[in-house]
Amino acid sequence: PAGTKFEKGKKYSYEIELKGEGTSPVGTAAFIKASIINWNDVPSGSYNLDQETVVVTPPTLSGYMETPAITTDENTVYVSHGFPGKTGVRNYAMLYDKKYKMAYWVAYPLHASYIGSSGRSDAWAFDPSIASSDQVDLGSSFGNGYDRGHQIPSGDRTASRDLNATTFYYSNMTAQVSSMNQGIWNNLEQQVRTWTAQSDTLYVVTGAAIKTATDQNITYAKGSAIPKYYYKALAMKKGSTYYTIGFRINNQVIPSGNNYNTYRVSVSDLEKETGYTFFPKLSAEVKATVDNTIWK
Repeated sequence: PAGTKFEKGKKYSYEIELKGEGTSPVGTAAFIKASIINWNDVPSGSYNLDQETVVVTPPTLSGYMETPAITTDENTVYVSHGFPGKTGVRNYAMLYDKKYKMAYWVAYPLHASYIGSSGRSDAWAFDPSIASSDQVDLGSSFGNGYDRGHQIPSGDRTASRDLNATTFYYSNMTAQVSSMNQGIWNNLEQQVRTWTAQSDTLYVVTGAAIKTATDQNITYAKGSAIPKYYYKALAMKKGSTYYTIGFRINNQVIPSGNNYNTYRVSVSDLEKETGYTFFPKLSAEVKATVDNTIWK
């Protein structure tokens, strides 16, 4: 738009509305969504020209390596939890949908300071940062073959009981097929903790998708949208170098002989499928590369 200053470091989304003229009916002839990336410090707002309406709704960046670019709307909220008893120490963050009552992704750092001997607290509870009316009461399981599947695993937060209890918030749960959760997904979670031992820090995004390109139908368990598939995006920091990998597994009964390595993808492939920007500080090249000498 005329007079608008776009600057480096931000991403802007905008809509263009084309209208008829004269005696032609006034209406939307085309609806176009697009993005401008690598700009900085332009305020959000609407800009109107004769034949153009531009709505600037830039996503925000948390500043943490693990957190995807954050875009919210009237239904979604960004929630961040700290490490109980440790001021200023982060725990995990999520993008939560109040309408579908589930988190699209949960992002967190993983290293030795988060791992200990507390074990499972089983402290099932509403997330205190989200209105209970926007959550599903999961004091009991989903039932019908679905587990209360953690996105950030209980096993990734065992440094203290209070820390572990934060993984049992209902906001962290999704309706996950029991055999998938307790089988191949559990094996992947254990492997992620193993990789932590060979990294300075491992940055993790666990996500759940309730639609796919070929299946837009949404089904529910206890009022929570049932994911079609789950994914993990990982970024390992070793010295000054980063290595990435992704996994994508359908939320269904998986043959017992299948290994999670069958479901390896690049982080850039996950970005294309989910629409999220993972590890915004890393280059496209790093996110497109899976180094099998590291991820073994």
